[in-house]
Amino acid sequence: MTTGRGSTRIPVYLATLSHPALADLAGTLEGFGEDGTLRLANWRHNFVSRGETFVRSYFRPDLPAVGSLKAELRLSIDNVDQRVTYALMALTSPASMTLEMVHAHAPDTVRRAWPNFELKGAEIDSREISGDFGPPPTDGPFMGITINPADNPGAFS
Repeated sequence: MTTGRGSTRIPVYLATLSHPALADLAGTLEGFGEDGTLRLANWRHNFVSRGETFVRSYFRPDLPAVGSLKAELRLSIDNVDQRVTYALMALTSPASMTLEMVHAHAPDTVRRAWPNFELKGAEIDSREISGDFGPPPTDGPFMGITINPADNPGAFS
């Protein structure tokens, strides 16, 4: 995608997957932090954004549709180390993920973000891991505000 005179804006997706149980993989696999955080970049080499290193990976994000009432996204990661597969299969509570989009020429500027999505379900085979993520559940019903002209006449002037 080219804009302006020769400037190229190449999107790079950054996925941050975290769960305390994944901390056991820290130091044994590239990309895992001491706190159980895995940082992946859909890029051809390791990618640094805002001081954090994201390990090159091959994944496909299926993003929520604009205006969709069902805010879910799907992430498919190819060529996964078997240790990651076993660790994800052993989780007893949902992992959380933040997906961000930056441009290759401006890695510190987040263009879009989908924060704190929880793993709802995963499909694991020998080639890839695919997970469905959704927003975390709330503690109660969604609160709405109704403003009508009788109660708030100044809001409709």
